[in-house]
Amino acid sequence: MMSKKRSIAALLCVILILSSLMIGCKGEEKKVSEDQTGKNDTEQTNQQVDREDGQGVKLPLVDKPTTIRWATRENWYPEAPLSSGLPIWKEIEEKTNIKIEWETPADYDNAIKTRLAANADLPDIVGMPWPGDPTIYGESGVLIPLEKMIEEQGHNIQKVFEDYPNAKKLHTTGDGHIYGLAAVIRGSADLNTMCFFVRKDWLDELGLQEPDTLDDWYVMMSAFKQKGEMTNTDILPFAGDGFRFCGAFGLTLNCSDYGFGVDSNGKVVYQWILPEMKELLAWWSKMYKEGLIRGWPSRDQIVNNQVGSMYYYPDLIPKVIYDLRANGYTNAVYIPVKPPAGPDGKRSLERDADITTVFHGITATSPNKEAAFKLLDYMWSEEGIRYMAWGMENVSYVMEDGKPKYTEWALNNPDGLGVTEALRTLGAWPTIPWVQQSDTYAQLHSQIPELARIPEVVTPYHVDTFPKLLATKEEQDRLAELDALHHYRGDMILKFFTGQESLDKFDDFVKSLKDMNLDELLEIKQRQYDRTFKN
Repeated sequence: MMSKKRSIAALLCVILILSSLMIGCKGEEKKVSEDQTGKNDTEQTNQQVDREDGQGVKLPLVDKPTTIRWATRENWYPEAPLSSGLPIWKEIEEKTNIKIEWETPADYDNAIKTRLAANADLPDIVGMPWPGDPTIYGESGVLIPLEKMIEEQGHNIQKVFEDYPNAKKLHTTGDGHIYGLAAVIRGSADLNTMCFFVRKDWLDELGLQEPDTLDDWYVMMSAFKQKGEMTNTDILPFAGDGFRFCGAFGLTLNCSDYGFGVDSNGKVVYQWILPEMKELLAWWSKMYKEGLIRGWPSRDQIVNNQVGSMYYYPDLIPKVIYDLRANGYTNAVYIPVKPPAGPDGKRSLERDADITTVFHGITATSPNKEAAFKLLDYMWSEEGIRYMAWGMENVSYVMEDGKPKYTEWALNNPDGLGVTEALRTLGAWPTIPWVQQSDTYAQLHSQIPELARIPEVVTPYHVDTFPKLLATKEEQDRLAELDALHHYRGDMILKFFTGQESLDKFDDFVKSLKDMNLDELLEIKQRQYDRTFKN
């Protein structure tokens, strides 16, 4: 029987998993970027910054000093708020002649949603509240369409769309407009997809090999649980939920929008009703009942030697290992391992979509629309991307052979900060739309020998996930009416894996979803998918 402490942990696990059932992958905003070349940051402002393709950005962006109000989520490293005059943004303001007044209200989604609904007290640029779709605000006239400005003067945005054609498709709404920009992450997805990590030192201690199949994972997690019982330590054998193992059953539920998928014939399917989902639930229920899968960990649990394996972002692992060793666990090391193979030999790992889901648009009430657009376009220039990805030259990176390279200050920060935290103290890796590619991650991984294995044990198994598709206002209204279907599904999935409902009732569950107009929901998603990718 579980102790009181473990019962509480299990309850928290259920709450967290129920939340994840409703929203899918939402880790999109923590991503990073790559090597982008450009002119030295120390050059004078009134000059032409040339691009390799002949396009350029004329600095300053505006002749007269201009102030832009920009609402976005606060810096992911809150100890360095955006409004505190971070070095990168000081330089950008000096070069562009545009001063940015950051607006980062607490409870951002609700605060901004209220202002957008009232169309009052809006900034020049605004990040959309979750789920991030700008369509309803564009069609209602709160945001302006950007495609004409992109065509006439958005040279850098055009270049990115040429490099990533699907990104442009995913930026285009059902009415044919582009109402905002989101971060483009296609280039970075291969090297920083969330994946499976295991404590290698624990494997060695227990005489275990790296897990390969689901059966291997069961043996390993059971051994980790026994280790905790023998040492009277509250160990999480696997930190995460059972959906992380969906690739072993041929499913893509981790980042797929609401669990939709596309079969080999291009038909949109609702993966929750597939036979493979029933198989996953049966396996997950067994793991849950035996206390092997208990939900997402706190950072304290990870760095206090309580987590045997987990589903995690690679770029956060170096800091985790650093903190574990600082806490006295000197041999602690997490290694990436292959996604587990299922009963039929299926094995896959989801790669993030081409763009994130949170768009930033220009408001119709902005008195500085052109300056706001020029600033957005500048952020997608080579120089702008370099600021966002690499930080400050001669502080967080140096140029070698025409390419940026992270410094020791960034990789082994003297204040004990992880790379992401260190760069965010400068203003890099922001919460605004920017273009992310691979070389930043390649350099981060090269610092930790274990992470250098990612191209070998992770990348070959990548599959694309079902992306977040922009809906027309009419579609949004109907999707909102059908939202009860998702709530019912989430509630039943929770009951299935916790044993509150028998899997013998899975067919009844499927029938109930169809009675709740699942077929209509699939028709809407099929229309969106075809409109986005087949035109």
